[in-house]
Amino acid sequence: MAVGHGRMPETTLEKIMTEFQEGSYQILVCTTIIESGLDIPNVNTLIVCEAEKFGLAQLYQIRGRVGRSNRLAYAYLTYRRDKVVSAVAQKRLKAVKEFTELGSGFKIALQDLEIRGAGNILGADQHGFITAVGFDMYCRLLDQAVAELNNEKEEQKTNPRIELQINAYLPSSYITAQAQKFDFYQRIYNTNSIEELREIEEELADRYGSTNDVVKNLLAAAELRIWAMALGVELIQQQGEVIHIQFNPSARLDSSLVMKNTMIATSLITVKQDRPLKLKLRGFSKQHDWLSEMISFFIELDALQQTAAGSW
Repeated sequence: MAVGHGRMPETTLEKIMTEFQEGSYQILVCTTIIESGLDIPNVNTLIVCEAEKFGLAQLYQIRGRVGRSNRLAYAYLTYRRDKVVSAVAQKRLKAVKEFTELGSGFKIALQDLEIRGAGNILGADQHGFITAVGFDMYCRLLDQAVAELNNEKEEQKTNPRIELQINAYLPSSYITAQAQKFDFYQRIYNTNSIEELREIEEELADRYGSTNDVVKNLLAAAELRIWAMALGVELIQQQGEVIHIQFNPSARLDSSLVMKNTMIATSLITVKQDRPLKLKLRGFSKQHDWLSEMISFFIELDALQQTAAGSW
């Protein structure tokens, strides 16, 4: 067993660390001097005493000292049995426990920001109010305020209300950790691009295995929402085998373009030629069939709209 800390002479500390790396010692008892910049691949177990006293970034860095090779590694963050751990410390320990996948540094930083409070970005105050609205919402409000000061008109996109009679969720048998499940829900809801949605789908399959029917429905509904947003759809509502679609009054799509859609030939669509534009789709009783057909329908409408916009 060797001992290392920052008050030791430089040559002594260097000698101990070199011998520990070469395997002369099996255990190194040390301070947070190992926090960063240390890479010893053959170390596979780390025990942190009184972990509740450390900051979140510190714990993340210290935990990263093990597991730096192909050897299975363990990190034990401990605190005294009779110790009362504060609520903030519990949040830090929970965050380190949950964010274990590769590339979690950014998520850890955001979590640390939420726990400590980011304060006022435009001032010196550090007690802040960001935690009251959440960091993401704060950034949106800040962007909106900056746009108003610059007299910039922010493009308003319709956020469609989708009411479908399907089972679409992330089951606990698929993702057990609630925090990770919430993170994926948030990412799926906030994505506005098909490419990003495909990346999320690949990440789910890579981390948790093949997606089952309810997860596929969730992703399909998210894709439907993205296409609906691009077209200016306000409402998609299913009533039995009938689906009602209502567009925003300012949507560029008109009934003449809708009538060019190939699905019109199937006599499944009724078009109300007024403002706002309304569609009624019939015959959708099977979940998987009509979800894919609805997506195809919107993709074709988007292509028609793009072609019309080019001619304008």
